Amino acid sequence: MIDLHLTRGDNYEGVYLRLPATPAEVGESYAMLDSISRYAGETHIVDVKSPVKNLAQFIKSADLAKQEDLEKLNRLAEKIGSMTVLERTLFSGALWTESMNSLDDVLRVADRLEDYEIIPEVTCDRELGGYVVEHGLVMDFPEAVRPYLDYVGLGAEYYADHGGAYTMDGYVMRRDGQPEQAPEHTVFSAYLRSHCGAKRFRFYFPAAEEALENAKQRLQIDSFAEAEVEALDCDIPYLVDLLPASCISVEDINELALAVEEMKQTDGETLKYLSVLSVEQPEDFPAALRLSINLDDYERVPEDASEYGEEVLHRLGADDEVLDAIDGYMDFAAFGEAQMQEDGVRRTEFGLIRRCSSPFPEQGHGLVMS
Repeated sequence: MIDLHLTRGDNYEGVYLRLPATPAEVGESYAMLDSISRYAGETHIVDVKSPVKNLAQFIKSADLAKQEDLEKLNRLAEKIGSMTVLERTLFSGALWTESMNSLDDVLRVADRLEDYEIIPEVTCDRELGGYVVEHGLVMDFPEAVRPYLDYVGLGAEYYADHGGAYTMDGYVMRRDGQPEQAPEHTVFSAYLRSHCGAKRFRFYFPAAEEALENAKQRLQIDSFAEAEVEALDCDIPYLVDLLPASCISVEDINELALAVEEMKQTDGETLKYLSVLSVEQPEDFPAALRLSINLDDYERVPEDASEYGEEVLHRLGADDEVLDAIDGYMDFAAFGEAQMQEDGVRRTEFGLIRRCSSPFPEQGHGLVMS
């Protein structure tokens, strides 16, 4: 079962709703909130009581006003109600192990508890390092070298590469022993490490608020200002090479990942961004993020000079009828080449690009390779 603490507006006491619940029971809870709150407003889940101790952060953003969310929460409550104590422990650890971005992800893990196992009494990096060595999970360590091994470091590295989660009862990990699987929609991945170096693991972007809160819990930090980003990787070739590493933050990576996801919906947008980065060469990561936000200020340019000449004439107000009338009496290619120079068009590995608001500075004759 799951008990939700609901509040609204200026009321901090709120009401409690036990799941599974019918729409009528939810309606009664909302009516009670109406009676004790002076102001109408959004209903919030501020606390969750459940046999799965860490469940609250993964379901707090659910909207009970949506029938779909209510149905998913009811299904989850029923699943938890039928779990054994061991299964609840596995479920709690598995929620830490995987990247949770939605109620669907939570339900998916609840349906696949057989994919996880618990290593009893392994509750920290040192104990995990000892288990890794003892069971040869990475390699066979000769007895003679074992007294000199860094068990904390070995455990931390295994944890970072394979995911998993420490619970009071042991270490929960994927049964296949394989590294944590990237979510379906992933742009960036990186290792996150707390400043004190106690925790390090791979994280995937973009991530929903629940996944970001999950990451803070796993790192045992209150803010991502207390974390470092290491080994940023990307599913788009060349993008990481063009992104500056200075002033990088988890929040900015996530925002850029969301922007890149949107770019992917339009043909040529990611190539445009790569071209812009190549020419503008931003000094730090926030500057690269700003370029992604202002991408409409840039335009990809066709390689054919004649085609570009026609585009410029269209931009100046000429329609197809005018272009047909002057066809044969105008050198569109020569005009296009001259306009490329005037517009500051730059050639990059990813195509030709121009800045609409103000031309790129001129750098000699011809198109400059950036």
